[in-house]
Amino acid sequence: MVDLTLKLARAGLIQFGRFVQPDDSTWPVAVNLRWLPSYPALLGETAAALHPLLDGITADRLLTTAEAQTTGEEQSLRDSLRRDKTYGEVRDYTAAFAIEGAYDVGHPTLLLSDVLIDAAQADQVTALARRV
Repeated sequence: MVDLTLKLARAGLIQFGRFVQPDDSTWPVAVNLRWLPSYPALLGETAAALHPLLDGITADRLLTTAEAQTTGEEQSLRDSLRRDKTYGEVRDYTAAFAIEGAYDVGHPTLLLSDVLIDAAQADQVTALARRV
């Protein structure tokens, strides 16, 4: 995983600096997985690295934030997860409300995001998604 992280950083997909967030807070790092299509080998390697992390997860659907859509496509193909598409302007906290396509209530769904969030933010996104 360290090797993959270095490759992502060398390709410019992980950046260090001062990044202003929508809530005006600043973060010292940015992860840009939405650029992975420009690096097909890295896209495949990223999906392969995520695969063991999904072992034991009972989700049968995959929902992604807008920035993680390409990674989600690759992951859904690799792990045979149905992928719920999002549409329109999707923010990380609204991805669950922008689902497009066939979706039935009650399916365990995995949320894939490229945003570094803490436990409180993850709980907030999960609570919103459960309402859908």
